[in-house]
Amino acid sequence: MYDNSFFGIASPILGQRYRIEVAPTFGSLNFVNGIFDFRKYVMPKRPFTLAGRLMSYGRYGRDAEDLRLQPISIGYPGLVRGYDINSFSVNECGFGFCDAYEQLLGSKMIVGNLELRFPPLGVFGIGDGFFGFLPLEMAFFVDGGIAWGSDNFRWETPDFNEDAFFLGGDRKPVWSTGVSFRFNMFNYFILGVDWVKPFQRPDKGWYLQFNMVPGF
Repeated sequence: MYDNSFFGIASPILGQRYRIEVAPTFGSLNFVNGIFDFRKYVMPKRPFTLAGRLMSYGRYGRDAEDLRLQPISIGYPGLVRGYDINSFSVNECGFGFCDAYEQLLGSKMIVGNLELRFPPLGVFGIGDGFFGFLPLEMAFFVDGGIAWGSDNFRWETPDFNEDAFFLGGDRKPVWSTGVSFRFNMFNYFILGVDWVKPFQRPDKGWYLQFNMVPGF
C-alpha cells in the first residue's frame, strides 16, 4: 500500500495511491480475495485536477461463487454511477429477471473512473481562497466497469456465458457519464449529488443520484 495524495475539500487533488492485497479465507468456505487499486491525481492547471482510478477485485478458489456469498456488484455510487440498485424500477425490469441489473453482478470485477474536478466558486472568484465561500467541489466524470463469473455463477440462463468478453464470454462493460457536486458538511461527511446518464439502461435517461461518498 502507498499513499502520498493530498486531500482537498471533498476528494484528493494531487498525488497518487495504490493498494495490492491478497486475503485468503478458510473455514466452511475457502476462497481468496484479491484487489488491485491504483489512483492518480494531477493538476495540469490550478485549480483543475484530473483524477483517474483503475481497480480490480475478485474472489478466487473453490468457493468463490458459493450461493452463501453475496455477489460482487459494480453498481454502487462509489464505483460505476448510474446503476444503483435503488434506481431500478418495475417499469424498467418487470417482476422477474432484469438483465440490466444482472450485468452488474459477479465474482470478479474491473472498474475505471476518470474525473475533471475543480472548485466552481473558486474558479469564478466567488469568495476568498481556493474553494470560494462554500466547501463545494464539482466534477465531470466518465465511469466504466465490468463484472463477471464462471458458467456456474448464474444458473438461470444456461445459454449465456458469464465470463467477461475478453475471456470469450458474453459479459460486456457498462458505462455512464455526468457531472457531480460534492459538499463537505462541516468535516463530518461528504454529501454528493450526481446528474448521471447510464448508457446500458436504454429506458433510463438522465437522473439525480445522491450519496455520501468522497471522491475516489
